[in-house]
Amino acid sequence: VHMSFFAITAVLLGSLKSALSREKELARTDGLTGLMNVRAFKAAAQQVFDLAARHGHVTAFAYMDVDDFKYVNDSRGHSEGDRALCAVAAILSGAMRRTDLVGRVGGDEFAVLLPETGADAARKVFSSLREHLERSTRESDMPITLSIGVAIFLQAPTTVEAALLAADELMYRVKNGGKNSLVVVEMPETGQSGGQGELGHRL
Repeated sequence: VHMSFFAITAVLLGSLKSALSREKELARTDGLTGLMNVRAFKAAAQQVFDLAARHGHVTAFAYMDVDDFKYVNDSRGHSEGDRALCAVAAILSGAMRRTDLVGRVGGDEFAVLLPETGADAARKVFSSLREHLERSTRESDMPITLSIGVAIFLQAPTTVEAALLAADELMYRVKNGGKNSLVVVEMPETGQSGGQGELGHRL
């Protein structure tokens, strides 16, 4: 009887531990795309920035928006819109290193943090990403593209919010300039997106 009691207790405890682990993972994961949700992404990004500040490493922070996403939703339905977001998420996940962070931070907005990555390397990564997405969307007849703003932090920003703001401003430059493009800008001072030291590149 005692052995049975201990066996049942062990099974119940194991099940409870697994359930708690699943709940913890769900709390960190975007339910649609499987990427990190905004809370988990911010927490992980802050750790990367803290390490970058300690060791003086450069970081690349990208903010991207799916162009004409509302058109896809309105003309083809929300299920097709969800499929488009999942396609973008899959391409993002497949294009990044294991050390990079990828998260869904809004309805049709994604953020990517590349540790120890300068302007030239970031430009290659996101140019390749856009080309991959364009090929994929042509094959699937899904009319979406990406507007991407990439802030290169020579000095790590104090907060993730400062990085999001800087990269978001760059992304809107792309939006205002016609969408479906990429802007990469070096940030000589933490959190600033302009000034005499700015090096902008539009592809």
